[in-house]
Amino acid sequence: MLYLMRTLPGPGPSSSYSSPERRWTRLRGRLTPGSRWSLTDPAEPGEIPVSSRDRYKIGGRPPGPPFRPSRPEDVPPSARSALEFDCGPLPLERLFIVPKTTRLVSPRHCVFTPARVLGFGVKDVALWVDDCPGGRVSSIPIDRLIAVDDRSILLYGRVRLLAANAQLVVRYNSVYRDDLQENLRDLRGQLARKDFPVESGFLWLDPRSEQMRQSDLPFRWQAVFDYPTVRPNLREPVVIAAGDVARIRRGRTGPPSGVAVLGSRELVIANEPSASVDFARYGIDLLAVPRQHLDSLSWDGRALTVHLAPDQVRVEDCSSVELPLDPRLVEAMGRAFGPAVRWI
Repeated sequence: MLYLMRTLPGPGPSSSYSSPERRWTRLRGRLTPGSRWSLTDPAEPGEIPVSSRDRYKIGGRPPGPPFRPSRPEDVPPSARSALEFDCGPLPLERLFIVPKTTRLVSPRHCVFTPARVLGFGVKDVALWVDDCPGGRVSSIPIDRLIAVDDRSILLYGRVRLLAANAQLVVRYNSVYRDDLQENLRDLRGQLARKDFPVESGFLWLDPRSEQMRQSDLPFRWQAVFDYPTVRPNLREPVVIAAGDVARIRRGRTGPPSGVAVLGSRELVIANEPSASVDFARYGIDLLAVPRQHLDSLSWDGRALTVHLAPDQVRVEDCSSVELPLDPRLVEAMGRAFGPAVRWI
C-alpha cells in the first residue's frame, strides 16, 4: 500500500530565511507528489498507518535499536518457542530482534511496525511478528531461497529473503546493519552450494580511460571489495565490473552506480542506494544471488533485471529483481562476465 506524499504548510523561501529553513524548503519541494524528486517509502504488509503527531503516543517512548540478544530474557516471551517450532533449536546468536517502532513514510504520515524477530535455523529461516496474541510466524525452507536483497531507504534497511513465490521482509535501522550481516553471510553460504568456473578479471569503464586499474578506484569502492558481504573469501578468484563510480557524490542526479562481483558461487551487485536520488547516498545496496539460481540478466535502458530460478525450474516459479543502474556498470558487466552469464 502506498501513502501519498504531502507537503508541510508554510511560507515560500525568502531572503530572510536561515540556512536550515532554506534547506527544509527545498526538501519539501522534493517530497511534493508529482515533483521531479518525489520520495516514497511505502508501508510493508502488516505495518499500520498513523499520523506523525501520534507516532510516540502509539509506539511509546523512542524504541531501542535492533540487536542480536545476549540473554534469553531479551527475546520476546513467545517468539523463541514459536520460531523454534519451524526452525528447530535456535541459539541466541541466530536471532535478530527489531523492537516495535514507527517510521516516517511522508512528512505527515508514519507507520507503526510491530516488534519482529528473525530466526536463522539449520533448514528454515522464519520471521515472528508481534501483531496478534502470541504473534505469528512466517517461514521459508532454506533450500527454497534464491537470493538475498538488502536495500537502504534513508536511514532504514530493507532486507528481503527471496524464494520463488514467497519472501520475508524486515525493515530495520541501518545503523545496526552489522548485527544482521553475520547471520546473512552464513545464510548465503548455505544457499550457494555449487561451484562454477571463473577466472580473475577487472573492468572499469571510466570515462577518462578504459585502462584504469582496481587501485585507481575511489577509496570508498576499493574498500567495498574487502567487505565480507561483497567478497566472503578474498582468496577466491572473481571477475569485477565497475561503473561510473568516480562521479558518485552528494546531489548526483543520475542513476545509481557501483560494482558487480562474479565469483564461483555468487553474483553480488553493490551499488549506491537507489532510493536516495538527490540526497547524500550513504551506505550500499546489495543483491547476492547464488550462481545456481542465476538464470539470466536483461537491460531495458533504464533498469537491470536479474532473472532468478529455483533448482527445479518451472515457468510459474521464475522470479526477478529489478535494479535501476548506471548504464556504464551494466555495459561493464556484459563485457567482463562474457559467456559466464546469459543475457536476454
